[in-house]
This record gives sequence, C-alpha cells and structure tokens, in this order.
Amino acid sequence: MTRHSLSIFEGWNQETDTREDGIRKACSELLALNESERPTAIVAATDAIALECMNHLLYLGISVPEQISLCGIDNVNISAHHVNDSRK
Repeated sequence: MTRHSLSIFEGWNQETDTREDGIRKACSELLALNESERPTAIVAATDAIALECMNHLLYLGISVPEQISLCGIDNVNISAHHVNDSRK
C-alpha cells in the first residue's frame, strides 16, 4: 500500500486468535473506526476467522460483500459453501 501511496490507518491491523469472542472483538474494532478510516474490506489470516467475521457482520446487519468485502486466505473446504468461488 505504501508503494502506491495509499494510507494505512493504525486501527486496520487487528490481531486475534481463532476464538469466536476474539474474532468478534477484532471485527467490532474495525467497525468502530471513524467512517473515513473504516475499511471497505477485511482480509483474514484464515478462512475460519473470515467465516466467523462474516457471521458477526451478518448478525450486526452488515451485508457481505455489498457493504464490506471479506476474504480468507487458506482455502479450507467449508469456505466453499460460503464464498463465491471465482475459479469456476
């Protein structure tokens, strides 16, 4: 992002483990940012984290991907049931 002169807000980097409460807390921290700093997408370290984040976003009434995009990166089998697979 720096190479493309894009701002990196300090609050964007959230660390969590794979416990549901930790994931919900990290997701909520992102949503609590000022509107001008709030990300339009979340990249999770694992699909399990992305799926729990998606559950939390949907619980809060936030539409994925219409209001916020979400991506997990390790391609576990269960994610195929929740994520639009662009490789097809």
